Amino acid sequence: MFFLDEKDLFRSYQDGLSPEDARYITLSVVITQIDKLYDFYRVIFRVKDKNDEQKSVEGSYKLYIE
Repeated sequence: MFFLDEKDLFRSYQDGLSPEDARYITLSVVITQIDKLYDFYRVIFRVKDKNDEQKSVEGSYKLYIE
């Protein structure tokens, strides 16, 4: 299930972002309905440099619901 699948999240920045501005990227998600309760949900992400396909950051983390 995808909560966010944006092909060009920063498309309004035609010249890209400076390293200082791109240093910290945050994303907030509000889950309003859960069909099945799990101990945690795994969030998998990938951020690619659209100017250099060789550069990307990938990772995952566990999201625990309290």
